[in-house]
Amino acid sequence: MGDNVSNVRRLARRSRAANSDSSLRCLEAQREKPVERQAAGSPAPSRAGSFTPPPPGAGFKGVATLSVLAAAGALALAIGRGPVVRSAPLPDGGILPEFALTDHLGQPLTRESLRGSVWVASFIFTRCAGQCPVMMAQMAAVARAFAGEPQLRLVAITVDPAHDTPEILAAYAGRLGIADGRWRLATGSPEAIAALAREGFTLGISNGGPPEEPITHSVRFVLVDQAGRIRGSYDATDTPAMRRLHQDAQRLLR
Repeated sequence: MGDNVSNVRRLARRSRAANSDSSLRCLEAQREKPVERQAAGSPAPSRAGSFTPPPPGAGFKGVATLSVLAAAGALALAIGRGPVVRSAPLPDGGILPEFALTDHLGQPLTRESLRGSVWVASFIFTRCAGQCPVMMAQMAAVARAFAGEPQLRLVAITVDPAHDTPEILAAYAGRLGIADGRWRLATGSPEAIAALAREGFTLGISNGGPPEEPITHSVRFVLVDQAGRIRGSYDATDTPAMRRLHQDAQRLLR
């Protein structure tokens, strides 16, 4: 298991080094301050990389991706859920605005449809060759650690909706071996997704970059409670941050 955990960490470091993070740091500094300010005493936001998708049709290499997910399973065991640590109340980043998306099964996904569940949100895209595979592996680790919690949901929203249709997302889920009904891979209009990322989650996203870097987005996971309120933001490439996510999700699920 130690080797697999090391593999995930090395992959995260290589991805961060390979992807220029200057534009995203600027975006995240502007967009994420409202949430970070409310978490008194929390660590400063870590740096996140930008993403450069491969040419259309390149996709993921199935064996490599499954290896990452297998390593993430080992990381989930290494992180562990453990006892809930009592501490200060979780930050309250405010309630999310209403939104209307469509998931990989062709079903509507809204704030109301997720009401009553604790959920972890992320922004990814299927052609991402940077840190999206690491992010999805970490989401899989969360799913495994909370395998007995039917009220936990995992929501991955594409930032490339022109390409990532429900059918593309369903095929992507199949390649990653996602069969757990708690997952929702979602798409929608570019305007709706941009508004949700920036105004709802206060995460940076830019779709107007140069050809070698057309989509820039955050690598942070956002924890949302049963009422649709933001309760934490976590760097998906940082192991201590992921430990905090596990602990905070446990607290909400009690």
